[in-house]
Amino acid sequence: MGLDSHRLAVGDVKGYFDYNATSPMDVRIRDTWAISGPTFGNPSSLHKWGREAKELVEDARYRVGDVLGVSPECVIFTSSATEANNLMLRSFSDSEVVVSAIEHPSVAKVWDVPGGIAAVDASGVVTLANVKKAMGPKTTCVAVMAVNNETGIIQPVHEIGEWCEAQGVHLHVDGVQAFGRVNWDWEDTPFSSASFSAHKLYGPKGIGVLVVKTVDSVVPLIKGGSQEMGFRSGTESPALAQAMALSMELAAQEGPDDMAKLSEYRDTIMDGILNAFSDARILGNKEDMVATTLNVAVPGVRGEAVMMRMDLAGFAVSTGSACSTGSVEPSPVIMAMGHSKHEALESVRISMGRFTSEADVLRFIDAYVAAVMALKNS
Repeated sequence: MGLDSHRLAVGDVKGYFDYNATSPMDVRIRDTWAISGPTFGNPSSLHKWGREAKELVEDARYRVGDVLGVSPECVIFTSSATEANNLMLRSFSDSEVVVSAIEHPSVAKVWDVPGGIAAVDASGVVTLANVKKAMGPKTTCVAVMAVNNETGIIQPVHEIGEWCEAQGVHLHVDGVQAFGRVNWDWEDTPFSSASFSAHKLYGPKGIGVLVVKTVDSVVPLIKGGSQEMGFRSGTESPALAQAMALSMELAAQEGPDDMAKLSEYRDTIMDGILNAFSDARILGNKEDMVATTLNVAVPGVRGEAVMMRMDLAGFAVSTGSACSTGSVEPSPVIMAMGHSKHEALESVRISMGRFTSEADVLRFIDAYVAAVMALKNS
């Protein structure tokens, strides 16, 4: 990745630093999506057009399974990772489920009151000790994300998974921000189920996948025509399935090289911010962070104000806050790490990806420093 990093991107990505929200499409994935589009038959139909469509869906299923080291029957296509999380976790509606305190809303909000909440330490890590503490005698499932979407903190999934496996407890992993970003052999990663999303891997929106090592644990959420082996009704999209498969294949192949360069970019941004503002706080330990993500707060400067100034300067970042019905609420993730409501409202998430260039990074630092200086002086 150098000055030509933008060449494979669909659209203008020069000021885009919000990859954790969604990634620009890779032209190779877009082209696969487009080429598969004319295969319009219903995969459930028995005639030639249906068989052609079914072949594309099953080819994609095999390829996703191959990347993750599971059999094709363990791969269930969904409309999103949100649906995949709900499909898996609602299968445990008659038992107690423990979730970590930093989960994505598609996990955290599945139940009004989960069976237990596993706390994080000040660095944003869900420790095995805290998982054990949150569990009760009726706990049958634990949900811990692989990488947090706001802080980029990598979670000890292997340690937690090995313990859950020994206890006969199902471990569900939201792998959306981890695949292609952490150097894991997913075949040897001890999870029971995991969710992934194409649009976080330079693919299209509208397709996700649930991977389940034991499909007997899945209870259908959407009922109808019994597609996806009876676990997820609704006519499959061959084009989206093909795009999902290629998204994961490219992430697996190119991820290590991408992360090596992005780690340098992250450190460059971190150094630039800390050199300009000695009181700036990096939320989480660098040693625990994925290369793509940095969450930073400058005391006395609201994150949403920084975000708006950066937007005017031609850059996209996000805050750790969730906007709902016109009000801004502090991030539960940042507060779970022990920060106050005021401190949580100061956080800004900076996230990069495949198409980020060194030139983008240098321009970003200048714009960020200018934005924060202006806000400090206002």
